[in-house]
Formats: sequence, C-alpha cells, structure tokens
Amino acid sequence: MKNIRTNILLAVALSVTTFGSYEATIKSFNNNIGIGTTSPSQKLEVAGTVSASALLVNGAATATSFSGAGTGLTGTAASLTAGNATNLSGGSVSATTGSFSGNISAPKYTGQVATRVYSTASTAAPSFSADSYEAVSITALATNITSFSVSGTPADFQKLLVRIKDNGTARTITWGSQFESKGVSLPTTTTSSKALTIGFLYDSATSKWGCIAASQEP
Repeated sequence: MKNIRTNILLAVALSVTTFGSYEATIKSFNNNIGIGTTSPSQKLEVAGTVSASALLVNGAATATSFSGAGTGLTGTAASLTAGNATNLSGGSVSATTGSFSGNISAPKYTGQVATRVYSTASTAAPSFSADSYEAVSITALATNITSFSVSGTPADFQKLLVRIKDNGTARTITWGSQFESKGVSLPTTTTSSKALTIGFLYDSATSKWGCIAASQEP
C-alpha cells in the first residue's frame, strides 16, 4: 500500500468539519489541528480528555496535575522540581541520577540525596535556613562565633551537621538559644587548625537543635 504524505498549505481558512457534537479543525497557514476547538494554538490541541493505550513524548511534558497510582511509570528523570510537593506521597521514589527540590512525603526513597551545604570562610554569626541547608561548613574561622541563627520550619528529627575549622588560631563558640545538649555537650572552642564536626537533631517539643555528636580532628 502506497505511503501517503499529506501537506496542508491553505491560503484561506478551512471550514470546520462537524461530526455530531465534535469538531475537527485544521487551521490554515500554521497547520495546527484542533479537536473540540475551532482555534487550536498548538500542532495538536484537544479540548477534552484523551484516552490512549500509550503516549510517547520526545521532549518536555508540562502538566498542572497528575493523578493515578503511577505503578507503571518507568524511565529516568533528569530533574523533578516542585516548590511544595505535597501531592507526591505514597509508594517509592527511586533515582540514581538527577535532582529533586521540594518536600517528599513517602514511605520509601531509594537513591542518593545530595546534602545542601551552607559554606563560608569565616563569620561571627552564621545565619541560614533549615529549609535550604542540611549542613554548615566554616573553613577558616578568623573570629569568635557569638551566635548561630537558624530560620525556616525544621521537622522533628531533622538532621543538621556543622563543621568548623579555624584559620590557625583557636576560636570560641557561642551557640545561642536555638541549641542545646542532648547527651553530648556543645563544644565551646575550636582546636587550632583542626576540624570540629558536630551533629544535631531537631526536637519539635523544645524547638531546639539537640547536640548528639561532636568529633574533634586528631
């Protein structure tokens, strides 16, 4: 059977063909096809629900919402971005590459999550958001720390790692009212040219970051 290649190049608008209550429109000049609309703005525009046994998209797919169990979804997503992914819940999220920004509420996550690090060479008053960072790195502290300020809305048991290294002179550390000891005392000074690493868990009952670990580089 001969292959047929159809090119529609009309110099005048093609009239709407009506089948019952449905309309199929071919728009002149730019060759847009519309189903259920007389003014398609895309190559194919459907005003209604599309039912298909399979859908292949070579490029970006944009949608305002997605519903269904999604049990048959496969493949690799380079980037899944959401400002507030409250509707991504249940099942599991699996990835070996790519990135996700937003909040995940799910029983299981499989893959590697990159730690977001607030990094600075030196500051007397580190200030950062727990919504944006899970770790703090101070690489060459040249002054005493007078306070730590953590903004945002941390979740119960949220983790925070802090690593401090001075610039060759030992510095004192004042943590401030947002931090407390939870079995491990809060370190109050650095050791010259040695990295100090401290681990915290957020306690929503006290609204404080509890110190659960502290390790001084030998």
